[in-house]
Amino acid sequence: VATAQRHLEDEQSRLEIARSALNISIGYPEDTVLVLQDSLYFKMQNISVEKLQQQARQDLPVFQMVQQKKLLVEQNYNAQRANMFPQIFAYANYSFFNEHLPIVMGPFSAGIQLRYNIFNGMSDYKKLQASKYMAEEADLSMENTEVKVDFMIDKAHKQVEAARSRYLKLESTIELAEENYRISKKRFDQGLDRSVDVIDAYTLLESARVERLFALYAYYVALNNLYFASGQTNKIADVLR
Repeated sequence: VATAQRHLEDEQSRLEIARSALNISIGYPEDTVLVLQDSLYFKMQNISVEKLQQQARQDLPVFQMVQQKKLLVEQNYNAQRANMFPQIFAYANYSFFNEHLPIVMGPFSAGIQLRYNIFNGMSDYKKLQASKYMAEEADLSMENTEVKVDFMIDKAHKQVEAARSRYLKLESTIELAEENYRISKKRFDQGLDRSVDVIDAYTLLESARVERLFALYAYYVALNNLYFASGQTNKIADVLR
């Protein structure tokens, strides 16, 4: 009884903390009393890891940032490479108002200019090499991001499957615990069992029910992490609704 009372006090304290945190998260005063009702029901979700990984590459901002960085680096590399080649400029001009100019010029002019650095201390080559290394770094950054995101999705998916399997298996455990409690209570009514045996059977049944609720909670937490890792943060709300 003393142990049960300590556990009850611990759980009541956690419940009060959770209520306060809920009030703060939704913008209510901390002392607001909310009537809570359990609304977690198991819903089977058909999940494809490959599709989630593809969706993550489209929706996650981190991939867009890395892709933008890669594009800028490629443009810089092309610009640095273009500086190493001769630069040719062609121009042409035709004027209708030469008589109004202070200096008499021909009505039409055209020409070609060529600019090429013969030697500048290998400065252009060094800039080109630096741009090349930056391009390689951008490619590695993209690969590293893909590996990390794929790992997060795969990890969350395995957690979802583990919690789902545990929740479904506990259904038969609860059925057996209910039958055991029914038999213990009937044997007690007939004088064949002690009251402590009935209490133990009921405690076993309640423990199985609580464990199943925790498995359901772990299932939705893992499912939320899975959708978050794939960039579909709003989908968990549709599942819970």
